[in-house]
Amino acid sequence: GLADLRGLAPRERARAIIDNCVHPLYRDALNDYFDRACAKGGHTPHLLREALSWHANFEETGQMLQPAPVAKSA
Repeated sequence: GLADLRGLAPRERARAIIDNCVHPLYRDALNDYFDRACAKGGHTPHLLREALSWHANFEETGQMLQPAPVAKSA
């Protein structure tokens, strides 16, 4: 994909990249991550531990996506 990032603020750039360049397999996970990072605040939002966990998971499993959490039954 292609995203024109000229003149955009960091948050706007992130959203444009997610919307236009990210593979559909990762788009929902990245939108969720970005929304939670924005809620935390900061000029350039990030959740460092979680962001690095994507790379750690890739080294361990060969995939960046984490498996969906399994709901525990009562």
